[in-house]
Amino acid sequence: GIVIASINNATKKITLTSMMRDTRVIKPNGHATKLTIAYHDGGPELLIECIESNLGVDIDNYVVVTYPDVVKIVDAAGGIEMELYEEEIYHMQEKIEAVSKTVGVYWEDYMIPLDQPGEHNLNGVQAAAFMRVRMAGNGDYERTERARRVLIGLKEKVSDMNLFQLGKFADVVLPCITTDIEQDEIAQHLAKLGRYLK
Repeated sequence: GIVIASINNATKKITLTSMMRDTRVIKPNGHATKLTIAYHDGGPELLIECIESNLGVDIDNYVVVTYPDVVKIVDAAGGIEMELYEEEIYHMQEKIEAVSKTVGVYWEDYMIPLDQPGEHNLNGVQAAAFMRVRMAGNGDYERTERARRVLIGLKEKVSDMNLFQLGKFADVVLPCITTDIEQDEIAQHLAKLGRYLK
């Protein structure tokens, strides 16, 4: 999913805004495309250029995380709490199988029984699969919501970590991301993390 995170330094509030993958935009060369294809064709740089020129939203930096990296990050956090309904669980099955094959684990170990809707502690494979579900509920709109719910679930887990745990978690997360943020700036953000997580 494509999520814009806006950080308000005055209020310490972080706002997450999802972008629909199929949003039609005009590339700098004048050709129409979708946001997801802009990313595929030109990486984060072209994606940002399309968002800025078509939607008038200034983007300062980007962070890219792949689904296999989502698996590592969620597992490093000890999983995330998520309320699931039956249709989501049903559509997660094929996504769990696909993610499992991508990361090289046995998919049947990660299946959630269809008759167990409700609160679950999702591990990395399950969380990545959950983010990819687009058929349950309100289609792609709800898919974007699932991405935000995973990010919020991670925020809640990280909020409970002490400094030592946060350090170990950062050691897993930082190699998993691709970003144009400079290392010293990342260190500044990490120093403020405790205040923002509250």
